[in-house]
Amino acid sequence: MDRFGGLRVTLVSLCVALLLGATGCGAGAAGNAASSKTGAGSSSGAAAAPTTLPAGATLGCDETPQPACTYGGATAAPNGVKVEQINTQITPGMMQVQSPLAVVSDKSAPGGEYIALPQGTGSTSATNGLATMAVNIPQTGYYIMWAATQSGDTTTGTDSFFLGLGLNNLPTADLDHTWSIMPDNNWHVHDSTGGCVQLVHSGPNDAPSGCDTWHFQKGILVIYIAGRETNSHLAWLEISPANPKNPLPDTRQ
Repeated sequence: MDRFGGLRVTLVSLCVALLLGATGCGAGAAGNAASSKTGAGSSSGAAAAPTTLPAGATLGCDETPQPACTYGGATAAPNGVKVEQINTQITPGMMQVQSPLAVVSDKSAPGGEYIALPQGTGSTSATNGLATMAVNIPQTGYYIMWAATQSGDTTTGTDSFFLGLGLNNLPTADLDHTWSIMPDNNWHVHDSTGGCVQLVHSGPNDAPSGCDTWHFQKGILVIYIAGRETNSHLAWLEISPANPKNPLPDTRQ
């Protein structure tokens, strides 16, 4: 007598019941296992930031650099500023924006709004408005600061912001990065011609030539953007790990 006959009958009956309930025995079980594996894979997170500067990358660095041109590592954000995560588009509503820098609604902009200086308030000194944000850097390494930018006035070349990094007690003199964007009225998003943070490296009138790669310390990175020229528009900013082989193009596109 087969001692397992009853068990086999029970399993067959169970399979029939499952099939009638629109769940297959073999395929359904395999599908559930596949779904479980997919779920586990999706929780693994984004790629890690490289720990060496990618070949061909231009290092983002202050004119009066901190040691080794590295930024971040703070333990807290300024009062009222929420700490965001990497791979997150930080929109104007997620920034702390001070006048005269203003949030402008525009259906044509990515996300429907941007920050900019009103007409007549541009300046070549870092005194006009301030947008503050903070990002949690999960590990020390090299990152790209992606952006969505537009120059709203191409006739006068209004194509720059001031940028400060990792400065919790901010004197305006420390906003000495000049961030140059592409001087045209197209929105540049996740590209090397304005859709990322790229500094003026050799002259005040340099056209953007590629994304800078930044070395950030584990911890909180505080980012300050000040208005420099009227009608330079920023719809969002995002930090993601640099491509270890080549910082460009943006491999997520």
